[in-house]
Amino acid sequence: MSNAPSAATHRHVLRFVLEAETPLSVGTGLGTGLFDTALVRDGNGLPTIPGTSLAGVLRALWVRAWGEKREGGAAPLFGYEERGNQEGAASRLEISFGHIHDSRDRAVEGLLSGSEGAERCRDVLLAHALREAPVTRDHVCLSDRLAVADKGKFDRTSLPAGYRFSFEIAMWGRDNCLDEDRETFRRLLFLMSRPDFRLGGATRRGLGRM
Repeated sequence: MSNAPSAATHRHVLRFVLEAETPLSVGTGLGTGLFDTALVRDGNGLPTIPGTSLAGVLRALWVRAWGEKREGGAAPLFGYEERGNQEGAASRLEISFGHIHDSRDRAVEGLLSGSEGAERCRDVLLAHALREAPVTRDHVCLSDRLAVADKGKFDRTSLPAGYRFSFEIAMWGRDNCLDEDRETFRRLLFLMSRPDFRLGGATRRGLGRM
């Protein structure tokens, strides 16, 4: 457990903004009764991106690029657990939820309350995002032969392209590993610039490019 926070001397923080270049559909996996998919939302009812979603995509891309357990692999950075021999390590990363931006490019952090909060919710971008389904597209279900299933149909809810989200990635490090920590952050940013870095559902249909 040498990578656990208890062994750390530094906490590095990277703050960045992701902008959706194509529609973004980060769903809860549940329907709303009216629509088949519901967007993940924060306490204000605004769409958000869980840090676990970002971590899962980054880990998958890291494994694809540098492997799982070899030196420089994903396990020491993202954490792992081996139940058979009771070995494991905590993740060195802490990734925040993605806070949506308003039309003045300000991230919405904290609860919007009172008259000031109500006024901000009338912002043109936030007001559109507060809709139950900002954008919906109808799709058909496919059979095991990849043909259209009889009467099979569903819809997908998404945000239109152009919305921005602010994130923080914090990473635990040690005095004698500062150069390695810089290289780790460089690799994370490199993964975010790859064309296969996408968030949410229906990424094979072009959604979720950031």
